[in-house]
Amino acid sequence: MSRKWKLVLGISLFAATYLYWGGPQRSKAPDQKLAAQYGELCKIAKNGISEPHQGLQDLFGYYGKSGPNMLKNFGDLLVMIERIEDDGAHDKRAALASKRMSKVLIKCERTFEAFAVAVQSDEKASELLEAKLTRFARTLEILFPGRRGEGVMQLLPGSTVMTELAPRRLEVP
Repeated sequence: MSRKWKLVLGISLFAATYLYWGGPQRSKAPDQKLAAQYGELCKIAKNGISEPHQGLQDLFGYYGKSGPNMLKNFGDLLVMIERIEDDGAHDKRAALASKRMSKVLIKCERTFEAFAVAVQSDEKASELLEAKLTRFARTLEILFPGRRGEGVMQLLPGSTVMTELAPRRLEVP
């Protein structure tokens, strides 16, 4: 094999490895990655307003595909912040992370609300949501016996979306 082909092969292998292991996304901070993932959830919600059942399927599909990575990013963020020894720097970094992630969620708040209304107004979508949340609650009950998953859902990245979509129990006076 000539030197030229070895060089091309070497560069190609390097590029493929770089892209496989995360490429440009790898250099971002965990809160930036989470913010981008929240942005993806927003796009799914926006597209799901007109077809809530399909939107929910897309949302659950995204969680199935990206959920482990979202949890990793959330864990990485917590560890990164907690490793900062100086309290002032720690708090400043936590505030920056909060600002980055909240910016996306606040920008998309009305979209999430509209999607939630669309889901609640669509019988097929509501049934799907109820079934998925019931199953997830059962999983949490099994994993955390006696706690019924209380408080665990709020710790999960992206749970804001699921909380917003959850059917509201209205109390009648």
